Amino acid sequence: MITQCLRRAFRCYGIGIAIIAAPLAAIGLFGLFNREDFGPVFLLAGLGALLIFMAIGARCPSDQASCPDCC
Repeated sequence: MITQCLRRAFRCYGIGIAIIAAPLAAIGLFGLFNREDFGPVFLLAGLGALLIFMAIGARCPSDQASCPDCC
């Protein structure tokens, strides 16, 4: 189920994940490795954005013909 939601999310909203979730998580990891105060905040924001995109991807049907404006 989780991998199916991830696949749909990347297929439908890959550019949003690439622009929003990945940089937030990368900044968070950088902050954690350098022991900065902002590290956990950005890491959680990136993971939260990924979860939001997964939730949106889970609502998208598996066949795009039945929902053309979804993906």
